[in-house]
Amino acid sequence: MRFLPAAVTPIEWKDLFQAMLTFRKLGLDEFEQAMCSYLGVKKAYTFTSFMRAIYVCLISLKRIDPRQEVIIPRFSCPTFAHAVIAAGLKIKYCDINPDTLSFDMDYLSKMDLRNVLALICVNHFGLANPMAELVDFCKSHGIYLIEDLGYSLGTEYEGKKLGSFGDFSVLNFQEGKAIPIGGGMVTTNHDGILEKVLPEYRKQGKPNVLIMLGYKLFSNPHLYFLLMKSSQFLNLNLRKRFSMEDTIRTTCQEFDFRFEPSTAFHAISNFQAALGCLILSKLDQHMRAREKNAQLLASGLAQCKNVQLIKKEPGVSKIHFIRFPILVKPELRHKVLRRLLDKGIEASPMYCEHGMRINAEDFPGAKKVADGILTLPCHPGLNVMDLKKIPVVIREAEGE
Repeated sequence: MRFLPAAVTPIEWKDLFQAMLTFRKLGLDEFEQAMCSYLGVKKAYTFTSFMRAIYVCLISLKRIDPRQEVIIPRFSCPTFAHAVIAAGLKIKYCDINPDTLSFDMDYLSKMDLRNVLALICVNHFGLANPMAELVDFCKSHGIYLIEDLGYSLGTEYEGKKLGSFGDFSVLNFQEGKAIPIGGGMVTTNHDGILEKVLPEYRKQGKPNVLIMLGYKLFSNPHLYFLLMKSSQFLNLNLRKRFSMEDTIRTTCQEFDFRFEPSTAFHAISNFQAALGCLILSKLDQHMRAREKNAQLLASGLAQCKNVQLIKKEPGVSKIHFIRFPILVKPELRHKVLRRLLDKGIEASPMYCEHGMRINAEDFPGAKKVADGILTLPCHPGLNVMDLKKIPVVIREAEGE
């Protein structure tokens, strides 16, 4: 009667109640300022979804620069592609290195960059790209660098936090992320770029108190067990149906999304912001727990003959493992997923559920990752027995 979510950030009841009591006094401005202080940047603006945050960042650049293409890794969350399309820009895919999940720098260096406006640096699952190389690359070609901190808030490269390297960074506050309050954020050190598209008055979204209460309840492995069983009984993906990222709740194909431009500039509510401040204050504590769990997983998985551990880029000094990624042989992945589910452990092949189809000839690295990726839980809700069980279950699947 216990089921472990693939990714979850603990929220305490007292934090929820404190946010309800204080959000009329402590809210949006304080959260944006706290995030600026944490990342070492000047400005931060929240939005009601991650897709809207990326979209606003792109349309602000489109307003000042005529170039029309945005580089994103071929293996990445479809939300990036959705934002590029919604902004009226063109996607330019780059392959990735399956050993590190970073940009394939050789592939990137051979791309036609004449019409490239921006590069979105997707840092998968807490890992980091070779930031020094990417910064030099973008500067040498006059390309705007947008850092994705969806999974990597707190990760450091050469002693500096991700989010302090590029022209902009985008943050995701969806469920399963480091600060799961709903919505997204753009941060920057630039003056007058985002402000040219933002209205003087920004309407706030509705306080999502019920959603956060539901998140708190179903973060409990016993109640999450009931949710998963209900999903199986109803033959519905209830997690997706109730996702905080409203643009993808009902989509089935990679490039499908639901987006109302009139809501693009709305900020998150003061309640979400007040809760975000409280969770941000515990981020380092959560990181330490995840790092310890990741080390235990890596040690156990080293004995699995069909598992490839992902390497970190040279220069990465700290990793915030929101999920623990591995590559398994494609013919083995479904078997491993099924055995883990049978043992009450949720793992994920990530973006397959969005209908992602990758051409192996054009993007061999991304294809290898898409066919073999598996993200395992390493959040603070796991105990030592859980962490020991995961590698054992995978070795059992290998022996079948």
